[in-house]
Amino acid sequence: MLSKTESRNPWLFVPSVYFAEGLPYILINSVSVILYKNMGVSNAKIAFWTSWLYLPWVIKMLWGPMVDMYGTRRSWVVYTQLIMACCLGASALSLAGQHFFAVSLVSFAVGAFISATHDIAVDGFYMLALTKEDQAFFVGIRSMFYRFAMIFGTGFLVFRAGKMQEAGDTPAAGWGTMLTISAAFFLALFIYHKFALPYPAEDVSKAKAEPGPLLRSVLTLVLYLAAAGAIIWIFDHLSGVGQKFASAAFLAAALVFACRRYFFGRLKAKMAEEGNSFNEAFISYFTQDGIGYIVAFILFYRLAEAMLLKMTQPFLLDAAEKGGLGIATAEVGIIYGTIGMTALITGGLLGGWLISKYGFRRCLWPMVLALHVPDVFYLYMAYAQSKLDYIMINLSEYQSALSLIPAIGRYLVKFAQGSLQIPFGTIPLLVAAEQFGYGIGLTAFTVYLMMICKGKFKTAHFAISTGIMALGMMAPGMISGLLQQRYGYQRFFLIICILTIPGILVIFRLPINEGIESRQ
Repeated sequence: MLSKTESRNPWLFVPSVYFAEGLPYILINSVSVILYKNMGVSNAKIAFWTSWLYLPWVIKMLWGPMVDMYGTRRSWVVYTQLIMACCLGASALSLAGQHFFAVSLVSFAVGAFISATHDIAVDGFYMLALTKEDQAFFVGIRSMFYRFAMIFGTGFLVFRAGKMQEAGDTPAAGWGTMLTISAAFFLALFIYHKFALPYPAEDVSKAKAEPGPLLRSVLTLVLYLAAAGAIIWIFDHLSGVGQKFASAAFLAAALVFACRRYFFGRLKAKMAEEGNSFNEAFISYFTQDGIGYIVAFILFYRLAEAMLLKMTQPFLLDAAEKGGLGIATAEVGIIYGTIGMTALITGGLLGGWLISKYGFRRCLWPMVLALHVPDVFYLYMAYAQSKLDYIMINLSEYQSALSLIPAIGRYLVKFAQGSLQIPFGTIPLLVAAEQFGYGIGLTAFTVYLMMICKGKFKTAHFAISTGIMALGMMAPGMISGLLQQRYGYQRFFLIICILTIPGILVIFRLPINEGIESRQ
């Protein structure tokens, strides 16, 4: 058994905690779409309700200070993993019931809040448990294992669930098994991290968990959740895309007006009196030059992509008579979850290298086009439908060729001996190309979010930006299913291509600080 120590080799815990950070996010926000599609839920319901699962990542900044103040970051990391195991286990059990959609959605919603809290704790623990030198060294390692978790979720779990269904199991049985495996995995992580994580000297509770402040924090969170629930109820009872669009626009306009007219002024006065750093971070972000264009960029840059992401997997799965491509679940796990996700990661890595070599300003427009232009591939696939094909290649037939690849050839040969098949053809190529472009374009977006983080509140500013970013993914995703069901896949993807325009136009007015850019 490992003894308690203030420091420990980061290789013992950094890969595992960041794998644990990535897996719930991809399960809840992406894999759940395929799960519900297999279970026969309509595209409109899938898109609307799974989009609300983004909410905890939108507002996680609101309870972030509570994680900092009460308890240790180590405890938050360990016990959120235990609770996550329970949430995934509950989701697995719910699939066999008559009301599986509502019950599993609640389990996923609780898991989303736990996952967002786990994110806060892991990032804080990383800064306390590692030296500055180790933090710099492991920044790429932690990102790599986070992405491995994404491939594991959208690739392996989807593939195995599909194979179980092909073997005669029901979707509920297949997905119940995959969620149970995920729950067991988190239980194992809880046990491992309980003993493997170090005990940094600075990781101490900053405040005693007195009933008064703790109760106020919980009540504040409950009020936000109640408000969110009321908005969900209102949107669910509105009929038609037009009413939902109009209501969303009205709410956004009212929020902006209220904040600029009343909220910011009062917070500034209170901040001057009390020196509240949380309010100061919030106000300093929303009063910087060009904030309107900055927020518009964050919301609109991925507007089309947010809607596309929700309908990509249903499009691949839906039968041809419904306008889809009719691909089996297991093959979607390979095409989209493995090949596509690998292309996304590769694009992100290339984008980071290009910006580091040529600078943000020179790379911005090429990366914008790399993000938006490939959306037309889905429009093409929706129209070309019957002309598209692909074949499954058995890697075991190419063992001699694989053995010639330097360094990794012998490992590929062993991998191929399992008769693994990979898809080859137009569909996998176009899916990979779109994801590759998305990875490149997303890099420019992420770098800009870091560029606008200023002064002593860089961490808080980045948290606010990512919260707005999550809102920009959540709101469009909610109506994507309704649009698809009303207009069909062909016109839906045409609308997607048109919706890339607002995100492009706002860039012309986007403030880019050369001084900040040079320091990145």
